[in-house]
Amino acid sequence: MRADDDRSGVEGPRRRVSKPLTISAAAIAALVVGATGLASSLAPPSEARTLGELFFSNNMARAEVVTIKAGVVHDYRIDQGRVLSVKPGTIELLERDGTRQVIPVALDAEVWVNGRLGVPGVIPLGAKAIAIRDGDQPAAMIRITGQIRKP
Repeated sequence: MRADDDRSGVEGPRRRVSKPLTISAAAIAALVVGATGLASSLAPPSEARTLGELFFSNNMARAEVVTIKAGVVHDYRIDQGRVLSVKPGTIELLERDGTRQVIPVALDAEVWVNGRLGVPGVIPLGAKAIAIRDGDQPAAMIRITGQIRKP
């Protein structure tokens, strides 16, 4: 007697899964596992997230980050504060510690206003801004976030 035979001698319906269906299901499962593994490998380690939350939160006034890319040293200056004035080629920020910083801004700087690409001339007064520059160079990126309020 075979294992799939019923004891009464009546054989029930057999289900057969086609080979192409099995291969397709296995391929989809492999893609899901691969995508999940790739996504988890691209996520920053928890230590990096913790350091980012500690130092680059709303409490930050300014920071200096030195990196080395392809043997070239980059000394990034990151300033954060409320926009006091915007003039051609400069932006003035009032940082959390009360320091006023006049920051040169590159003519081709990327300006992001609440996630949308803008231009330096559209930076609203009173907005919260982060300016990023490499060394003594003008700021190459300015990010404006949050509600706009008067200085």
